[in-house]
Amino acid sequence: MNSFDKAQVSIQQLAKILRQGIKTKKKEVLKKIYNWQYINCIDLWVKLISANIRDHDLQPFLYTIIQVINGVVCLFPGPRYLPLRLKCIQMLNQLSSSSGVFIPVSSLVLDALEFIGNNKQDEKLGKDFDVSAVLKVPKQWLKLKYFQEELVLSLIELLSVHFSQWSFHISFPDLATFPLMRLRKFHEKITAESLRRPVKRLIDQVQQNVDFLQKKRDDAAFSPKDLESIESFVQIGTSSGNLPFVQYYASVVRKSLPQGVPQKESTQEQIVSIKQQKEVLDKSPIVVIDKVKEASSIDGRKRKKQRT
Repeated sequence: MNSFDKAQVSIQQLAKILRQGIKTKKKEVLKKIYNWQYINCIDLWVKLISANIRDHDLQPFLYTIIQVINGVVCLFPGPRYLPLRLKCIQMLNQLSSSSGVFIPVSSLVLDALEFIGNNKQDEKLGKDFDVSAVLKVPKQWLKLKYFQEELVLSLIELLSVHFSQWSFHISFPDLATFPLMRLRKFHEKITAESLRRPVKRLIDQVQQNVDFLQKKRDDAAFSPKDLESIESFVQIGTSSGNLPFVQYYASVVRKSLPQGVPQKESTQEQIVSIKQQKEVLDKSPIVVIDKVKEASSIDGRKRKKQRT
């Protein structure tokens, strides 16, 4: 059995366990999914696919692992599993960035924000709490201020990563329309200034990028059928990194860095990463992955055909 077959067997096994969980909803089966062994196995294949998809034909693995990740999110929609959702969104962002495939993760982020409310001051949870170190949290933590602040900042960072990947694309104004509506609604709902401030800044920066690209679109002389002109449109601002959202994303990255990490170099690396994303898009068609129904229906008949 070669490495391709081993990867196929492993990823299919992940999909099989997920299907059992979706079908039966039995507690013992669900425990096999929301644990670090299962999630780290998915993460392993995400990293392998991301590192090699530009040099090898890994499209079948890509689509299957995306369906598995979305299936995990749909299987555990409750607020106690928000850290698990964050991990899944992070993996989807990584796959989207490396492959040039558009994955609509904004709804996953915005749905998570619906669980955030106006709650009492945090008096129990320590400041050293790391939301990325757990998959499920106790119910009482959901009302703690510090936990909610960490959650909102993590969600903003993930949404910023997603937007930064497409901030130069001609479709960005359309892509950002509905998320902006939901972000403004969330901003009106919350009263805590520590939550309102970062959300408002994200809204403003996304809107600036929308206005910038919308003006470029209005000035464009080509029609939507002119694919060559549309492909060249994405070159706007990428050579110098001067798009409004690129600068904002760089500041988000700086704030998320651990203390002691050189900020200038890391920020420059992020801008370079955005340029590399543009290069990926130039070399491969944009494919949209629908998260709603495909996530919970990994077709066994297709896998049978692959084996034959």
